[in-house]
Amino acid sequence: METLTVAVREKIAKKAYERFVARGKKHGFALEDWVLAEKEVLNEGAQVSKPKEKPVVKDNLIATRQATQHRLSGMKVTSYA
Repeated sequence: METLTVAVREKIAKKAYERFVARGKKHGFALEDWVLAEKEVLNEGAQVSKPKEKPVVKDNLIATRQATQHRLSGMKVTSYA
């Protein structure tokens, strides 16, 4: 796995936020926004060396989201209010 510089992480965060705003600030898509923004930013740097490929993120993203929801479904929430 590649380590990202602060500048690259900031670019990704900005693009992910732009996706959030474009969706009407609807919550629940943070992971999807981040993954797609990350792929977009990392592909920008690779455009010089290779042609842009069609992203295959959707299937991996769905599997990741389902796995996360499965893990979270078994958690107990405790309120200390």
